[in-house]
Order: sequence, then structure tokens, then C-alpha cells
Amino acid sequence: YVLTEFLPGDDFRKIQGALYEMKCEGYLPILAHAERSECLYKNIDYIEELANMGIKIQINAGSIAGHQGLGMKWYCKKLMKRNLLHLVGTDAHDMEKRPPRMDACQKVMTKTMGEDYTRRILILNPQKIITNEVM
Repeated sequence: YVLTEFLPGDDFRKIQGALYEMKCEGYLPILAHAERSECLYKNIDYIEELANMGIKIQINAGSIAGHQGLGMKWYCKKLMKRNLLHLVGTDAHDMEKRPPRMDACQKVMTKTMGEDYTRRILILNPQKIITNEVM
């Protein structure tokens, strides 16, 4: 697995091409902060296209919890309902300025998708990375 991040303004073909090349080299790419990409935010079908390529999609807990606004929270719920979310990251850099905030995320996920889904995304999928299993 390789966690991969792109600039918010990168276009879809650049993102898709780079991730495709990683897959061809035998890596299992995880697209970090997918919700920050302007082209992916504007066109959720692009996320589906990447997921169909085998790319794993990670978004931030704060985005799911609504810390980036209701529009972002709605977008994240749409990703979940279309089964396009594989992992959640905290984007935490320290405990004071950027704490993990996983509790609020977990509550939104459970309310939106149920306990089994939330357990798969927050616990089972990360365990598969640790044990080098395919998600």
C-alpha cells in the first residue's frame, strides 16, 4: 500500500494517470484527502472511476464530521452511500492545533451507515493494511 496525495488543483487525468502507473508497478494506492481535490469534489463520478480501478479512497475525519462545512459533510455522506470510502484519516499533526477528532466522525458514520459499515471502514480496512491483505 502507498498513501498518495495530490495538489487540490490537479486535474483528473493527472491523478488518474499517476495512480494507474503506481498500480502497474505493483503498488496498492490509497488516495489521501480525496475530498480536497477540486476535480473530485466537483465530480463524484471521478471517485467512482478511481475506485473501479482498485484505488482506495481515504478522506479526513473532520470532513465527515462537518468541520469543513455542511457542503463537505454532505459530499462525504454521498461517498459513503455510494460505497466509495475505504479509509478515514485524521490529518492530525498534534493534539492541540490539529487533534484527531475521530469521535465525531464515528458518530456521523454510524448514524449515516450503521455500525457494521463504520467498523469496516475504521477498524477492519486499516487492519488489512497492517497485515498486508487486500481490501
